[in-house]
Amino acid sequence: MLLPLHRFARQRLFPRSIKIAVLFLSLTGVTHALPVNYELEFDQLEHADLALEQVQIKLVSDHRHDYTLSLQAAHLFYKDQTVKNTEFSEVHVDCQATLENNIVYCHAGELRLQHVTLGRLNARMQFRYHLQDGLQELALENLALANGRVNVRFDNNDQINRWQLDLQTLDIAALHDVMAGFGLSAPAGVDVDKDSLQGELSAEMTLQGDPEQAFTARLSLTNFHFTDGNNVAQAVDLQGKFSATLDAEHWQGQTQWQLLKGELYVLPLVDVFTIDPGFYIAIDKEPLVMHSHFDWQPATQNLLLTDFQYAHPEVLALTATAVIDLAGDKPLRLLNLQVPAFQLAQAFPVYLEPLLINTAFNELNVSGTAGVELRWQPDGLESMALLLDAVSIDDGRERFTVNGLSTDMQVAAGQTGRTTLHWQEIDIYRLAFGAGRIGFASDGLNLQITDWQDVDILEGSLRIDQLDMQALGSAGFSLHMAGGLQDASVVALTRTLGWPAFGGDLSGDFSGLRYSQGQLRMDGELQLQLFGGQVRMTDLEILDLFGPVPRLAANVMVKAIDLERLTDTFAFGKITGKLSGHVSGLQLEDWQPVAFTAELSTRPIAGVEKVRHRISQRALNNISQIGGGLSGALSRGFLSYFDEYSYGELGISCRLSNGICELGGVDRFADGHYLLTRGGLFPPWVEVKLNGTMIGWEALIRGFQNIAEGEIQIQ
Repeated sequence: MLLPLHRFARQRLFPRSIKIAVLFLSLTGVTHALPVNYELEFDQLEHADLALEQVQIKLVSDHRHDYTLSLQAAHLFYKDQTVKNTEFSEVHVDCQATLENNIVYCHAGELRLQHVTLGRLNARMQFRYHLQDGLQELALENLALANGRVNVRFDNNDQINRWQLDLQTLDIAALHDVMAGFGLSAPAGVDVDKDSLQGELSAEMTLQGDPEQAFTARLSLTNFHFTDGNNVAQAVDLQGKFSATLDAEHWQGQTQWQLLKGELYVLPLVDVFTIDPGFYIAIDKEPLVMHSHFDWQPATQNLLLTDFQYAHPEVLALTATAVIDLAGDKPLRLLNLQVPAFQLAQAFPVYLEPLLINTAFNELNVSGTAGVELRWQPDGLESMALLLDAVSIDDGRERFTVNGLSTDMQVAAGQTGRTTLHWQEIDIYRLAFGAGRIGFASDGLNLQITDWQDVDILEGSLRIDQLDMQALGSAGFSLHMAGGLQDASVVALTRTLGWPAFGGDLSGDFSGLRYSQGQLRMDGELQLQLFGGQVRMTDLEILDLFGPVPRLAANVMVKAIDLERLTDTFAFGKITGKLSGHVSGLQLEDWQPVAFTAELSTRPIAGVEKVRHRISQRALNNISQIGGGLSGALSRGFLSYFDEYSYGELGISCRLSNGICELGGVDRFADGHYLLTRGGLFPPWVEVKLNGTMIGWEALIRGFQNIAEGEIQIQ
């Protein structure tokens, strides 16, 4: 016998939980030994943060404990508004269930519902519901999502909520659309290029606790492709494990990742030299492995990484501790880093070269062994231990080369110590320095020279009297240096620089040389003894020393250069006299002159011994080529009988601007200048006039070089 249908249509019931409805059915069913058929309607049913609207429940049974349960609702939604678009419509649940001992057990059911962006969703369903304790078990299986399958399980058998989520081969691009449909986006600053997304995600995740206090996950990405305009992944296979527990509003746990194959270009969380360096990582054979413990504070957005281990096979391995403020403009707040000895030839292109990409050192080839330990904060380096063994550095722009560089340096704030630095060879702008060794005393992050081994240079030697380095590893790093040069060969210098060859020796001292932030300045002066005279350089300043276009500025004073010793060193011809003058406002760009005003002559000056002024026929001919020809009382034919002649004064000036040299001489006449004036009591008298005053700087230099080599002369 079938009991009459119990209908509550149009009658408004507002229970606070769906369990009230099920309890009503249970109590009613128990009182009947005969088959039953019930129908209930509700405006709204609630359970936790879930709510159903316009609900219709049907219960049909032919036996006392076996039921066919169906539920229909117009809407199902999640009341927490932190996630958007959580409303579903056309909700249907059909279930074969039993009702016994206050437990509703759905052992075979189906869930169907509609979503505005996901479309129609279907899943196999099981659940166990206790009329007093609430939901005990739930299983949703084979839910089609993002071109893959999702299984959801819940249990509360031991009075602890446990959710399990199983994702099977979800398409990454489709999953991105799913997340966007719920208003879930990538972190700030990450602008995902949807067209670049490719790959499959599989995962097993568990969340347990009441409230949720523990989370574990295993994830696998296959053939992953991605770019956000900064970071790039291509054909990446990645596996990861993650576990965390909630303790006093801190999530604490550990994570491990294995990069099995593929290519990555990744920007880190810290800028270096005002740029965000990018690291290119390609996996060939063995996987790259990362492991770390962490402490995450959601309220402050602070992340503490401890026992961070990173192993890139055949490249390098490191351990680290870091504090990261994900809400800050400069996220990295503390870094303790230990990198055992590694080979620079493999590691430098991957992990160090990107740090230099927008600096003057972005074309280096480096080899040898290195290791480092450091502690860093946003204010700068706090401590560093640096190991270098047989390191070679070759600048691709041919500015410098270092071979055999070795040190075991240790510096730390508030501590003192000693260290040494030695090398086999250093070339700087083609100037070759021999092997050397420096002993340093450290006081905090400052180094001061205590021992110096003179270094061979230009067949002479370089002496260092003072070498201080301040604030190592910070933006305020500076260097202060003083010393001297002894018996260096001018021949070697001119040959090295590609200048016209002439001989002599260089000796002198320099003081007050300071380097800071790419700028080299000399507070004192550089004094050189050259060809029996003196050269003084003041106001020396080099900007962007190791940049693409170094710029030098200086003033130079020349006093009493012995012309006989100078001209005797090359094929110009012999001249006697003392040359003095200046080069003011000297400016070089990329080591080539771009501007100066120079005046050099044999005019007498105080403190300079007077000597006879004589000039050889060859020198006279060469000067006449500069001036445009000889003038005077005697013809060239007559002059050819003499080997040398007396002269009054000799001099030349040049004002260089825009590649043009405006020439001048030692004296003026109506239409121009004299390069050489008459002198002596008896003939023959000679003089050289300057015809024309403008000449290209490169043409002038080529002419001087050709004269010095005894070849063609300036035209």
